[in-house]
Amino acid sequence: MRQQQISANRRLQHSLATRVSDGVHDWMSTSMPPWPGQHTDAESQLDQQLSVEQQTASVTFKHPRELLQDTLWPLTHSVQQGSDDLNPHAAPKAKELYNRLLKGLPKPPWYMIDPDGSPRSAWDFLLAIFTIALVIYVPVLIGLYSSALQCVFVAGHTPESADEPHAPPQPQSAVQFMTLTNMAFLFDIILNFLTGVRQYNPETGMIEYCYNLKTVATQYASTWLALDVVSCLPVECILNAAGVTHSYNAGHLNRLLKVFGLRRRAHGDPFRLINHIPFIRRNFNYSLRLVVVSASMLLLGLHYFACGLWLVLRLQDFPANTWPVELNLLDPYPIVFQCWTWSVFAVTSAMIGLGYGSYPPQTFPEAVLWTVEMMVMAGGFAVVNGFVLSAILEFLASKARYKAKLMQVRREVERRRLPVDIQDKVLRFYELKHVENVQDAAVFMNELAPALRLEVALATVGGWLNRIPVLASNQQLLQRASLLVERQAAPEGQLIAIPGTPHDQMLFITKGYADLYMVTDVGEVLIDTLVAGDSFGEASLLPVPALDQLPSRLRDVWSNSCFSTHSWPVLFSLRALSNCSLAMLDAQKFQDLVQEYEGAEAELHRLGQHHATVLDALPQLEQLWSAAIAFNPQTDQ
Repeated sequence: MRQQQISANRRLQHSLATRVSDGVHDWMSTSMPPWPGQHTDAESQLDQQLSVEQQTASVTFKHPRELLQDTLWPLTHSVQQGSDDLNPHAAPKAKELYNRLLKGLPKPPWYMIDPDGSPRSAWDFLLAIFTIALVIYVPVLIGLYSSALQCVFVAGHTPESADEPHAPPQPQSAVQFMTLTNMAFLFDIILNFLTGVRQYNPETGMIEYCYNLKTVATQYASTWLALDVVSCLPVECILNAAGVTHSYNAGHLNRLLKVFGLRRRAHGDPFRLINHIPFIRRNFNYSLRLVVVSASMLLLGLHYFACGLWLVLRLQDFPANTWPVELNLLDPYPIVFQCWTWSVFAVTSAMIGLGYGSYPPQTFPEAVLWTVEMMVMAGGFAVVNGFVLSAILEFLASKARYKAKLMQVRREVERRRLPVDIQDKVLRFYELKHVENVQDAAVFMNELAPALRLEVALATVGGWLNRIPVLASNQQLLQRASLLVERQAAPEGQLIAIPGTPHDQMLFITKGYADLYMVTDVGEVLIDTLVAGDSFGEASLLPVPALDQLPSRLRDVWSNSCFSTHSWPVLFSLRALSNCSLAMLDAQKFQDLVQEYEGAEAELHRLGQHHATVLDALPQLEQLWSAAIAFNPQTDQ
C-alpha cells in the first residue's frame, strides 16, 4: 500500500519532469516539448496554476479514473476557472487521451441507466440475493407446505390452503416474500430496457457504452428477455384458475429459472465483495474458490434431497414404519423446521455412511430416492474432499518453497555478515518477489512455444517499446527486443537507480509508484513521481560517442571523472515509493541485438550524439556530475 501522499504539484509537473529525466525523452516522441528555459504558453499557465496549488494541502493519489480530472484536465485545459475549452498549446498526447476517455465514458441520458453505476450495481446485487433465496426456499415450499387454493401474489394475504393434515399452510411471511420477489423481477425487466449495454469498439480498442434504446432493446430481446418473462409468470395462479387443488406448489418451479441468469449479473458475483479485501484477493486462489463453490453445491444438493425425501413420503401419506412416523414428527402436527432438520440428517448420513441409518426405506419410491441420493451425494462429497485436499497441498507446497528460499537467503546474509538494515532490505526484496511471482513469470515465458512467447511478449511490453521511434520503425527489431524484457520487483524504499552507476538497463514501471530525485550538492530534490506506464533510463539504449567526439564542456567533465566511457552515467536517483513491479530491458543485450541492424545502429549513434549535445547544454551539468560522483547509497536515506 502507499504509505504517503503525493502532492498536487508532482502530478502537474509530470510532463515537465519527464523532459529532465536524463534528457532523452525528446527522442521518444516527435511532439516533445522544449527544454527548460524555452517555456511555451501552456507551461507558463501551468506554472501559474502550480503557484496556487503549492499553497493548498496535499491530496492523496486517487483511482485511475479520477486522473481524468486531476491530471489530464490541467494539462489540456485553460487555467481559468470554469473554462471547458481545450488549451490549443496542450500536449497532443494528453489531448488525445482526454478525448478518448470522454468518448469511452459517455454520460447516459437522464432516462437511461449506467450499467456500471452504483444504483445498477446495488440493484443487481439485491436481485442476486433474491435469486439465491428462491433457490433455497422454493424446494421447502414444495416439499413441506400445503398448496394454496387461490392466487395471492397481488393481494399478498395468507392463502386458503388445501386440506392436508401432514402439511402446514403457507405462512404470511412466505407469501409476502414470494410477492416481493415476483414484483422485483417484473420491475427488473423494465430496467433492463433502460440500461446501457457494453460494446467493444475496434477503432479505439476500448469498451464503450451504448445508450440507444433500439440497440439496448434488440440486444436484451435476443438474449435474456424470454427467460426473464417465463420465470416471472404466475404459474401457481394459472393452476388455481384451472381448478388444480393439489399442485404441491409446483407452480413456483419456474422461479428457479432465475438461477441461469445469475452469472450475467457481474455485480451479483458472490466473489465480488471478498475481492475488495487485499489478503483474500491475493490468497483466495482458484483452488480455494473451487472448494467454496463445490461445498456450496454439495450443501444445496443435501437441501434438495432432504425436501424431496419428505415430499416422497408425503405423497404416500407417510406409510407405517417410515422414519417420520417412528420419530413422531407428525404428532400432533408437523413442525417445518424440525421435519426439515431430521430429513437433512437422514440424507447426510446416507451421503457419508452410504446407508439408511436405523430406519430402512419402507416403500419402493423411497428406496429409489435413497439409492439416487447415495450415488450422487457420495460422489459430490468425494469431489469436495478432493478439492479441499488439493487446496491444502497447494497452499502448503507454496509456503514450503517460500520458507525454504527464505531460510536459504537468511543463511547467506548471515554468512556475509551484512548490516541489519541491508539484511532487512534483502528479505523484503525476496518477499516481494514471492508475492509478485517474479520467478514464476520467467518460468511461464520459457515454457511457451517460440511463436506464442513472442505474442505474449508483444502484448505485454510491445506498447511501451513502440514509443521508441527506432523500434517503432523496425517491427522485427521490436519483436526481438520485446523478448529481452524481464520482470523484476522493488520493495518500498529501495533505490532502483543509483546516481554515479552506469546506465545498464531501461525500465518501465508496471505497478506502484517511484520518486525521481535530482542529486545536488545539498541533497536530493524531488522532480516527479513516476506511476504505472512511465519509463526511466532510456539513455542506456544509446551508444556513447568517443571521448574526442563529445562536446567540449561534457568532454572536460567526463575526462576529469571516474565514470566509464562505455555507458552513460546515471545522474538521477529513482526510489520505490511503494512496492513496485518493473519491466527491464538489458542495455548490453539490446546493443548486441542492434548490431545486426545497420540502419537502427546508425540511428542510435546519431541519437547518442544528440543526447551528448543535450547534456552539454544542461545549465547544472557540473553540479549533477559532481553530486553523482559523491553519491553514496549506503548513507542515503
